[in-house]
Formats: sequence, structure tokens, C-alpha cells
Amino acid sequence: MIRQPHQRGVALIIAMIILALGASITAAMLWQRGLALDRVKLILYQQQAYQYDLGAEAWIERILFRGRDKPDILNSPWAQHLPPLPVTGGVLQGSVVDLQGRFNLNNLRGHNGKIDPEALAVLKRLFTVLGINPDIAHAIADWEDTSAGSGAPDGTESSYYATLNPPYAPANGPFVSITTLRLVKGITPAVYTRLAPYVSALPIPTPVNINTASAPVIAAVVPGLSLNRAEAIVRRRGKNGFSSIGRFQELTQRKIAWPLALRSQFFLLRVTTTIGDTQLSMYSIIYRNTQGMTQSIARSFTPI
Repeated sequence: MIRQPHQRGVALIIAMIILALGASITAAMLWQRGLALDRVKLILYQQQAYQYDLGAEAWIERILFRGRDKPDILNSPWAQHLPPLPVTGGVLQGSVVDLQGRFNLNNLRGHNGKIDPEALAVLKRLFTVLGINPDIAHAIADWEDTSAGSGAPDGTESSYYATLNPPYAPANGPFVSITTLRLVKGITPAVYTRLAPYVSALPIPTPVNINTASAPVIAAVVPGLSLNRAEAIVRRRGKNGFSSIGRFQELTQRKIAWPLALRSQFFLLRVTTTIGDTQLSMYSIIYRNTQGMTQSIARSFTPI
């Protein structure tokens, strides 16, 4: 049987359509396969980076254990910034800060759950030194206070948070992370950015380590000490720190009621591992007890 020309044309078109469909299906399959491979590679890189981050954490814990009987100063081995170190397929870098060189927000709460007036005064001085409205300190105190409000003139009652959209209630308990400050009345993004480097949220009350504290924190814990004077003391201290708390008190020429220390128990590790196109940052709070034993008590992939 001889096909007519229009029949041969239709057959050719059908063949071309089938070929095009086959090519499209093949391309889609290859694309899906590529996505699957990329996902697998991403997961593998993330797991590999996570193991490196955990290794860095264990390494810092060992360094902190070795320095258990020495004052914590800015020349301590743990305080040295970790330069980029090559690892299989990538690079790792990190740093450690002493969280007791900052004001512990949970020092605001006394043993009875009420706000400690001295701690509130320190926080207000810190706000003043940083150029932040000190009245916001009352809102922070109210957030922690077990009662309906802090009792201070500028304290914020729970009713304020109930009017927000969406509404929420203050914790009426200790801070778990300084990031919670963003929920407190008056803590704008600009205020939070300004305040965050000088505060911590630790599970127990802690003294301030005068060997690692910044000038604003020192000016806050020493009543009547100006920021300029605190900066001069920090320069005098250098990276080798003070040999005694008495020497620090001599330089301040002030009576200091706030608890001070030369050694610390809480440290924050930030470590970032980059493998290929994958970058993983881990934040870990490391606790060192009085015997020098260390452990990670908080771990996050976002700042804490």
C-alpha cells in the first residue's frame, strides 16, 4: 500500500512529537536526578561541617579544662581567635568570648524571684553608658519579675503585651537567651544591636570577670565611674589582666558592692565550617565547673 504524501507528513510530525516528548522526559529525569544529587551532597556537607563544629567545641572544652587553675584573661589560650584552619574539603574558623565579661540579665532576679535593686541600678548605668534610655531597664526587670510588674515607675505591666498583635505574655522568669530581649517593650532592633555585646543570659547568678569585661560593663558595675575612666583602666589592664581584685579596686578608687571575679565559668564559642558551597555556624555555651570539668549546656545554629 502506497501512503499518500499527507499521510507521510502526519507520520513525520507524530515521530517528531514523540522524539520531543522523549527528550523532554529525559531532560526532566536528568534535572530531577541532579537535584537529588545536590540534596544528598548538601546533607553530607552539612553533616561533615557539623562534626567539625563539634570537634572544635571539644577542643575548646579541653583548652578550658587545662586553664582551670589560672585567671581568665584576654591572653588565655581560649581567648585567641581561631584563624581559618584547613579541613578536608573546606576550612574552619571560630572564636570564644567570656560571658562573664558581660552583665548577666538573670542577676536581676533575687532568690525570692523579685528584682534585685542593685542589679537593676547596674543595668540602668549600662544603658546610660551605651546611650540607651535607662527606663527600658525597668521593662526588662518587669519581664523577669514573678509579680505582675516590676514595681518600678517605668515598669511594664503584662497588660501592655496583651494589647499587641499577636498578643503574648512576659516570661515572669529568667531569660534563656538574650535574643528574647527583642520581645521586651522598648527594645528596638537598634537598641538590641547596641546592647547585645554587653549582656548575657546565664542560668545562675554570676560575678563580672574584671579581666575580660569591657569598659562599658566596668563603668556600669562601679558606681560613679565614668566611661573615660573605665576605658583608661581597661588600657591599664591590657591583655594580662589584674593579679587581684584589690588592685582593680585601687585603680577605680570606688567602693564596689557588685560581685567581681578573676575567673569565669561560662563561655560562648562561635565556630563556622565551610565545605564547598555549604557554610554551617554553631553557637555553643560551655560551662566549666569549680573542678574544671566542662560541658556544652546550649547549642544553636543561630546567635544565642
